[in-house]
Amino acid sequence: KCPVLLELDAIKNHSIKTHTILIDDMTDFGTPLHNGITVKNLKEKIYSINKNYKISFEDCPRAWRDILVAEIR
Repeated sequence: KCPVLLELDAIKNHSIKTHTILIDDMTDFGTPLHNGITVKNLKEKIYSINKNYKISFEDCPRAWRDILVAEIR
């Protein structure tokens, strides 16, 4: 159902390790809608791409802190 870990693997396998990563629908993580994948799982996978990522969360019209932003600052 939720390909996010495979998508992060594709980013990890790319030669560039400084992509800005946006993941939406964060309120659905940790539920069956996203295969039980947790925010902790996502952070671990993102930090395995580049330990220097800074992770923050943005609001969207439908939910507070619903977009994960991983970027190199």
